[in-house]
Amino acid sequence: MIKEIEYNQEVHDLVLEVFEACIAKDYSMAGQAYFKTVLEEYDYLNSHHVFYGLFEKDKLVGVI
Repeated sequence: MIKEIEYNQEVHDLVLEVFEACIAKDYSMAGQAYFKTVLEEYDYLNSHHVFYGLFEKDKLVGVI
């Protein structure tokens, strides 16, 4: 099931996990640090972006 979600700790953890496993190697160290800093701005992210989560049963397995 896909549904609109708010950016929260569960979403943050999944986004960071995927970033570090698949994308971070393509960023400079400064770029990685900046990306991680932005991920900490929960209020900003929720007020400026829309997130959708993919759930299998009740477990969040994807975010767009």
